[in-house]
Amino acid sequence: MATAINIQHADIVRHRNGHIYRVSEVRRGDIGDGKDRILIAKEGEGVVFSGTADQAREQGFAFGDEPFYSNARPISHFDISKIVSNAERQFIGDLVSDEALLSIVQFAISAGPEIVRLQTEVREANRLRVAAREEFDRFKLQVREQVEAARKEHDLCIDGCNAFLEELGLPLLKKKWTGIVTRDSDGEVILTVTGIEADDEDSAKEELQENFSVTATVKSVHFDYEYEGEGEADWETSDYDDDDWDETDSDIADNHEDNLSFSVEEE
Repeated sequence: MATAINIQHADIVRHRNGHIYRVSEVRRGDIGDGKDRILIAKEGEGVVFSGTADQAREQGFAFGDEPFYSNARPISHFDISKIVSNAERQFIGDLVSDEALLSIVQFAISAGPEIVRLQTEVREANRLRVAAREEFDRFKLQVREQVEAARKEHDLCIDGCNAFLEELGLPLLKKKWTGIVTRDSDGEVILTVTGIEADDEDSAKEELQENFSVTATVKSVHFDYEYEGEGEADWETSDYDDDDWDETDSDIADNHEDNLSFSVEEE
């Protein structure tokens, strides 16, 4: 890459992104190979580049009226006839001159790095947006958990807590219930369930009943022997119990569940 101009302090420096910069300092022969080091700055931001002129050109800067470079070649060195095919000529018009085509190609090549930069910025912005959203969701969950814990510790009114959560746009707390299953025949409590979430008593009781089940397994069958014919009967045994098998009986289970009581109490 040739360096054809003498770069001085305060010279204007252009960039492919359209921004204007200035040479803030030229350190003569400062690089190990004897090349000048150039510092480029932007007002309000300070130094944005430090290196040789060629390195600056490779990063999209241009000094004076020189053209922008692409892949270490000035744009004016590209062969327009090879870049623009016949089909492309037909697309943009047969009457477009080579000078106009040069402007089109120069714009496209100059815009290339800027498009890549913008794409990188968009990806980073999307990453930050997703991360911020996830962090915000975690924060909302923590707030709700703290409100629920405070309600339990200080016996706060659930309606008041929900009014606070609703103002913040957070999920509301549901009332919690304790469910009890009792056997009617002897009043024995056979099950207690705490922490059932439901909006009202009927919903809590329905939740308890829908998730409770009974199974009945028949373990033994009793046989009675009878004889009603003529003659004198002399029984060695008149009955027999068979307990060598199991059989599930859904009718017995259903009948048993009909003799259970379900109740709930708000916690």
